Amino acid sequence: MGTNKGQPDEMGFVRKRVFGTMLFNCKEPKGIIMKATWTHRDMLRLSHPKNVNPSIAKFILTGEVDENAPALIQGFNKVQNAKTEDEVVAIVKEYGLPWETIPTQWHKSLKVWRTLFEAGMGQTALVRNTVRFARLGAFNDLKFAAEYANKLANPEAIYKGKMHPIQYLNAAVVFETGQISRDNIYSWRVSRIKNWEINGKVLKALQEGFYVAFKNVEPANKRILVGLDVSGSMSQSAMGLDLSCAQVGAAVAMQLVRTEPYAEIRGFSNEFVDLGITENDTLGTAMRKVQKSNFGGTDCALPMLYAKKKNMEIDTFVTITDSETWFGNIHPHQALKQYRKEFVSDARMAVLGVAGSEFTVADSADKGAMDFVGFDSNAPKVLADFAAGRL
Repeated sequence: MGTNKGQPDEMGFVRKRVFGTMLFNCKEPKGIIMKATWTHRDMLRLSHPKNVNPSIAKFILTGEVDENAPALIQGFNKVQNAKTEDEVVAIVKEYGLPWETIPTQWHKSLKVWRTLFEAGMGQTALVRNTVRFARLGAFNDLKFAAEYANKLANPEAIYKGKMHPIQYLNAAVVFETGQISRDNIYSWRVSRIKNWEINGKVLKALQEGFYVAFKNVEPANKRILVGLDVSGSMSQSAMGLDLSCAQVGAAVAMQLVRTEPYAEIRGFSNEFVDLGITENDTLGTAMRKVQKSNFGGTDCALPMLYAKKKNMEIDTFVTITDSETWFGNIHPHQALKQYRKEFVSDARMAVLGVAGSEFTVADSADKGAMDFVGFDSNAPKVLADFAAGRL
């Protein structure tokens, strides 16, 4: 992870760019140096909040748990001191603990994980831990595999958990093909590691969840022109996910064309071409259309130049690339300025560099332009909020 720390503005706020996450309005109190390892104890001591539950404050500041502490804290304290597998199971059942509270020495216990599932795992935890259940052999029990798959694809649970399609896509790709090897993460050729067996019902449930989750996406309802990089380097892995940049690009394009009423998707390298991606495409057909158009370099100014040439009124330009920002005869931000003068004066530009690097396409002084460095399941929501002017 890398950080680009700017200077405080007139209000004393600092804009920070962290690879994979954009952090805004992080105010550094006078006389206090912000650090990368803030704890709840630090925040409580520095902020002096009022009306805090005394038992919770005591736990945060000292680690002590009294009899008036909430059940979750009491359960957490007990499970940290559990000595046997049966004791852990009993505590999970009694307090309904989430998996994050379980000490790591019990993370290889199938009995513990079955208990966590039966206690009511949240949808995010369920999706993220599918591979863990597979490694532990949980799906050898066909009845359990069917129960797990039914919950994965349950529309009500997906809506309640506010799941995003990218979360399901990442889990489905990993479950089917393996996790990306981190030994050679910066290589354009992705290698994967897989040491579990696939259960067909579970895989199908993850794939179905991907499409169901589109209903959770809040559209920007703006006129959006998407330029999807189709150059050869898009085969490299995306930062923050076990997906290639091409898979992320196709998924984001699918999300936009399915959820935004006024979105157009085109591919670019040194040309700007129609990929033929529509709301009726599956991920597989969208990927094939992207791969079929693989060619050339990376000119990120093409979306603005194309819209200007075609006299199109566009509210937000979205460019999806890996980490390459080569441009042709004009810088993308200059192309945006020219477009604003002639067409939409407040047109926005979002550039998604999903492989992650210290690249800059957007003008940091332009509130209508934004770089996304790296990618995770939160990025599409931030993108929609930015396109809609909610950010």
